[in-house]
Amino acid sequence: MTNLFSDGIQIVRRGEYNDEFITKWASLFQRCFGGSEEKARRVFQKYLLNDSRLCCLFKSGTMIAAYCGIKVNYEDSAAFLSTDTMSDGTQRGASIMLGNKLYDTLVTEGVSVVFGYPNQNIRGIREKRLGWTLNGNLHLYIAIPFVWRFFRKISKDSALWTIARPAGGWFTRKKPFLFNLLGRNGLYSSGFGFVISLSSYRPGVFFIRMPRFIFEPRTFGYKFLIENERNRISLLDKIKYLDIDTIDIP
Repeated sequence: MTNLFSDGIQIVRRGEYNDEFITKWASLFQRCFGGSEEKARRVFQKYLLNDSRLCCLFKSGTMIAAYCGIKVNYEDSAAFLSTDTMSDGTQRGASIMLGNKLYDTLVTEGVSVVFGYPNQNIRGIREKRLGWTLNGNLHLYIAIPFVWRFFRKISKDSALWTIARPAGGWFTRKKPFLFNLLGRNGLYSSGFGFVISLSSYRPGVFFIRMPRFIFEPRTFGYKFLIENERNRISLLDKIKYLDIDTIDIP
């Protein structure tokens, strides 16, 4: 790609990232969320492992906003999992501007729907300004030790999406930790600690859902870019089976 850091909006794809670009992205991440550059670069790893699209706004060579996500398989077309959305406040309405630009581009790629788990800071923007529908939640469940494996519910027919995840994150933690994550196909780790999962449904008889004051449910939302009644019905059905593998936890 030429003029990668020219002022204005740039849509950058996996294969086009270089170290300078990642450094600028990490700097924006730090300005928006805090933390170290090392942490920001760890978060960025998912964009190197998946078919990602980053819609970025540059001003004077500085990345001032970004709307990021990952293209995933969905029915007989494709979908886009929205992930990190960032703006340092330099450009008012930057997230809306980038979202609309990215959506127009995704339509040309045959992407039928965008979806994700917007946090409370951006839900209003997604719903009121970008036309999203908020519907569905991921709740935190904690398993009762030793007996949680009995009568566990496993949804294998819902054709849910998943993404590749970087080594060293929550899903690939090697050393003992307080919690072990339970995914769609089993545990991601087996050290000493409680078994937990995020799910829109109770994963089994011996799972306890944590109340809202302990864990705020992750809200799911979506916007159809290409209207298709079959895909709409299918997505509404999938919302009932959302699990921890559908969210972009590092």
